[in-house]
Amino acid sequence: MTSHAELQAEIRLALGRYPDLRLWLNASGEAWQGHTIKIPGAPQGAITLANPRRIAYGVARPGGADFLAIRRVLITRAMVGRTFGQFGAVEVKPTAKSPFEAGQREFLAFVEEWGGFAGVARSVADAVAIVTTESEPSLRRPVDPETLKINTAPAE
Repeated sequence: MTSHAELQAEIRLALGRYPDLRLWLNASGEAWQGHTIKIPGAPQGAITLANPRRIAYGVARPGGADFLAIRRVLITRAMVGRTFGQFGAVEVKPTAKSPFEAGQREFLAFVEEWGGFAGVARSVADAVAIVTTESEPSLRRPVDPETLKINTAPAE
C-alpha cells in the first residue's frame, strides 16, 4: 500500500509537469515560538521557552486540502483573450478508508461552489483528472522532463 507521503510525492511530480498549473503543498499544524532559555544540565536537544506562543500554520485550518493550486485559463469571447487563474485544491487520501479530518469535505465543496476545481485523489490518475477537467481544454499537456517540450501525446 502506498503511504500518504509517497502518494503526495508522486502527485507532485506528475502535476508539476503541466505548464499551466502551479501546485503548492499546504502543510498545516502547530508550532511553539518564544525566547529560548538555556538550562544547565538539561538533556541534549531539550529546550525551554519563555513566553511561549502557539502558532497554527496552513491555509484554511481546519480542513485545508493537502495541495493548493492555480491553473491558467483562457477566457472566451466575453473577455477577449484575457487569462485568469482558477484556484484549486487536491486532498490526498491513499485509500477509501483514509479518514477525513474536520472541515476537509467542506473546504473542497467551498472551493467548487466558488468556481474553483477540487477533489480527492487516491492516485496520480485521480489528481490529473481533478486538474484537467473536460470543461477546461486550455490546460496544456504536461511537459516532457527529458526534452522540456510540451508533450503532444494523448493524456494517459
